[in-house]
Amino acid sequence: MTLVDTKGDQEIRITVGVIGDISGDGVVTAEDLADTIQKTMDTITLNDIQLISIDMDNDGLITAADLADEISLS
Repeated sequence: MTLVDTKGDQEIRITVGVIGDISGDGVVTAEDLADTIQKTMDTITLNDIQLISIDMDNDGLITAADLADEISLS
């Protein structure tokens, strides 16, 4: 998700990871859950922000526990 702030002709863009949101649209959706399942099976590659977003317990691993926590957000 990208936050944008403007003042006059200056614009500041900050990219942030929303917990559980892999797609970056700001909400946890079925697509995010499907991507988490795929990551737990090692069938997709995610970037650093996406990995931080789905590591719900912040242990550095993407596991079924993270998926269960993500489901509770959706």
